[in-house]
Amino acid sequence: MKIDKSITNVEQVLKESDSIVSKTDLNGRITYASDDLVRISGFSKEELIGATHQIMRHPDMPNEAFEDLWASMQAGYPGSLVIKDRCKNGDFYWVWANIAPIFENDKLIGYISVRTKPSLSQVAEVTDAYQLFCKGQAGHLKIQDGRIIKKNGWGRFFSAKTVSIKARLLMVIAIMALVLLGICGLGLFGMGKSSEGLKTVHKHHMLPMTQIAQIQKLMLINRLHITASLLNASPEVTQKNTDEVEKNIALGSVILKGYVNRSLSVDEKIKVDRFATDINRLVQEGLQPAILSLRSQDAVLAKHIIDDKLTPLYELVDAEAQALLQVELDDASGELDESQSRDAKIRVLASAILAFGIFLALWLSFSLLRSIVQPLNKIISHFGQVAQGNCAMPIDVNCLDEVGKVMAALKAMQIKLGYDVAEAKRIADDHLRIKIALDNASTAVMIADHNRIIVYANQAVINILNMAELDIHQQLPEFSVDHLLGSCIDDFHKQPAQQAQLLAEFTETHVVSTDMGGRSMVITANPVINEQGQRLGAVAEWLDRSSEVAVEKEVAVILVGAVMGDFSQRIVMKGKVGFYRELSESINQLMQTTESAINEAARVFHVLSHGDLTEKITNHYSGTLGQLKEDANSMVDDLNNIIGQIKSVAESIHIAAKEIASGNASLAHRTEQQAASLEQTTVSMQELTEIVQQNSANAKHANELAVNASDIAAKGVNVIGQ
Repeated sequence: MKIDKSITNVEQVLKESDSIVSKTDLNGRITYASDDLVRISGFSKEELIGATHQIMRHPDMPNEAFEDLWASMQAGYPGSLVIKDRCKNGDFYWVWANIAPIFENDKLIGYISVRTKPSLSQVAEVTDAYQLFCKGQAGHLKIQDGRIIKKNGWGRFFSAKTVSIKARLLMVIAIMALVLLGICGLGLFGMGKSSEGLKTVHKHHMLPMTQIAQIQKLMLINRLHITASLLNASPEVTQKNTDEVEKNIALGSVILKGYVNRSLSVDEKIKVDRFATDINRLVQEGLQPAILSLRSQDAVLAKHIIDDKLTPLYELVDAEAQALLQVELDDASGELDESQSRDAKIRVLASAILAFGIFLALWLSFSLLRSIVQPLNKIISHFGQVAQGNCAMPIDVNCLDEVGKVMAALKAMQIKLGYDVAEAKRIADDHLRIKIALDNASTAVMIADHNRIIVYANQAVINILNMAELDIHQQLPEFSVDHLLGSCIDDFHKQPAQQAQLLAEFTETHVVSTDMGGRSMVITANPVINEQGQRLGAVAEWLDRSSEVAVEKEVAVILVGAVMGDFSQRIVMKGKVGFYRELSESINQLMQTTESAINEAARVFHVLSHGDLTEKITNHYSGTLGQLKEDANSMVDDLNNIIGQIKSVAESIHIAAKEIASGNASLAHRTEQQAASLEQTTVSMQELTEIVQQNSANAKHANELAVNASDIAAKGVNVIGQ
């Protein structure tokens, strides 16, 4: 059908109660259109069903709006949009459209759209922007989730609103874990550095200091042994002391070797080498000569060596050992200061990391709580509105996390509820029309549920049972029309169990004729079964045939009498009203007319049987009886005419018979003459035959002569040629 695409500037404003609902298949073709959509758009249902929504698209709507809406649909989310639609006559109307996908058995089967009246602010927000999009002048504007927003550098995909709550929780946990790992790492690093520092102090400072102290101790012990040998010059004491000195010298050499053979700085190496040299000098120039002099019992020489060599060298080595000890102490103090400084830095860094991690975790936690609590409060509010029956409030899906999905599901449910409400309203209106029609119908209708409880009875049933209530009381004393609704239909039957079984099993029309207190009732029952095959109850049509049955009996008696030839019986008119009175009067009139016509016809036929052709039917009749009257009277007239004609024809036949006899004699004479003429003709024909045969023979002979002449002529031609 060709649709006029012209547009006007006339706006059709929706009412608050309007709910424009439509359903489309996966290809966008309309499969359902509500009555409000048909009324407002001006298109008929036949024009809408099978067409796409392009049929209602207004040229002021930009493509970007529908692309954004379609993107939401493709992602499985409901979408909302302020739409300017076109009427069939070119007018326009604004709607707030909520569109959601329809799933059946978790499979997408189509889309549902519920349109309501938008607010003035919603229309004002998009009017100018839509014009910019249509003109290609939108610039930094874009349509996202049905709203006009400014473009940004992050884009929709990288928006924080697209991050799920699960991801954000994992992010908080990951940040705290990273903070803990960082702090633990710093602690382990500090502990490692402290351990390394302790190892360095022990290996490079404490152990050398111990070695120096051992060397000093051995030097002191050696000096004491030498001095003791001077004080007690006995050979045994001297030998023992000198042996101890030699042993200490050997042990000192080993300790000195271990002290010298280690990693040293240049300055330390110079000092250590000088210290080792001086110790060697002390041993070679002091201790060994002193040992030899003591063993040789030369006390003077020994004392001289001790005073001149051993003591100065010992003091020199001891001073150098003290200096080396001080160096090691200074280095150890430096290691301590460095370790303390490093520990302080690690503590500061760990505190900073901990503070930053706690701040970030708290910020993410508050953000997470805000992204959960606020939408949940909105969801609770929306559920409250839905519980109050308000399915038109706008639901904004601002995020795509779990709460956003719940909001999207709520919006899809709201859209579906909007459709269900519109559909329920349509069904309720249809049911109301049906109920009003049933209430005012002349047919008596009663409906019972699956428990056989009467849930509906129209006025016709009430009227029938009111008129029959006194009679029904004779059979059912507990019966009351006032308490009909809510009572069980089994109360109308003497055998309730049998009736209950029948109503629970019957699947087609069941007609019952019953006598209730002398009144004839016909009940036509049908099962009420839904599309799923579930039995919902039964509907019964009541018909009180008491008056009809009484009339039928009277009519039957009259008809039996008429069949037997008795047309004298009549229906008693007392108590007859309406149709039955008219029927009785018509039957009585029929019997009266029929009886009168038959009696007159019998009279006429009776006198005809006795040869009296003067009687006729004189009364006036119509229809078939009138035709019977005309035919009977015509028959009498025709019989009179026929009898006269028969008499006249008989006389004519007598005269004609005589003339025929005379004509026959003359005909016989002429016949004899004709026979003689035929004999002569036969002889002439025989002679003619002989002549013809002779002519045939002559013709044959002439033919032979012609052939011979032709041969002779041919021969003559040859001769002439030669």
